[in-house]
Amino acid sequence: MKSFDFLTFYADGHCQLKDLETEFENKQEKLKEKYLSWDVYKANIINAYENTYTEQELLGLRDFLRSPVGKSILEKRHQLFLLSGQSNQRNVEKYINENKKLLDEFGKRLDQLIE
Repeated sequence: MKSFDFLTFYADGHCQLKDLETEFENKQEKLKEKYLSWDVYKANIINAYENTYTEQELLGLRDFLRSPVGKSILEKRHQLFLLSGQSNQRNVEKYINENKKLLDEFGKRLDQLIE
């Protein structure tokens, strides 16, 4: 084996750093599957609905979502989320810009106090 600081190369040219990267990528994938997979997300949603609504309410919700109004709501929910997300993004941008001005003003006033 030849070593160059943090890199170690085996006789066949294989790099120990690559093994380490692969090991951590595999561990990250397992964590993602454990905590962020669709199955986990779906189970959490189902659990939340079951703990929030009665069986009768869930049946009513199902029937409502099968109605013309319910179908319309489901069809338009992406548009609704997009529009509200865009509004929220604009507000965050406004906050950042105004906060930057406020911090600049604070910095100037602080400089005046120090002088």
